[in-house]
Amino acid sequence: RAWITLGAIAAVFAAVTAAGLITYRRTRYRVTADSFELRTGLFTRRQRAVPLHRVRNVDLTANPVQRLFGVTVLRAGTAGSGGGGSAGELR
Repeated sequence: RAWITLGAIAAVFAAVTAAGLITYRRTRYRVTADSFELRTGLFTRRQRAVPLHRVRNVDLTANPVQRLFGVTVLRAGTAGSGGGGSAGELR
């Protein structure tokens, strides 16, 4: 039974890692002279374009694991993103 449990844990870990890698590989961004564009998704494609004149704050955060690998999360908040939500999030 220990081998079955270990195999199940390894399979879940592999699936989560694969999903993260696919998301990473399918995310594209572009900063132009007047907008910030973000494209994500594998099955459901999402495209978001935020005019730069609407961006009011940019937050960079990283938890300890992300710092270990040199990864940062960028959140661009806009004036109209009510409730403190971010207009775009780039991981």
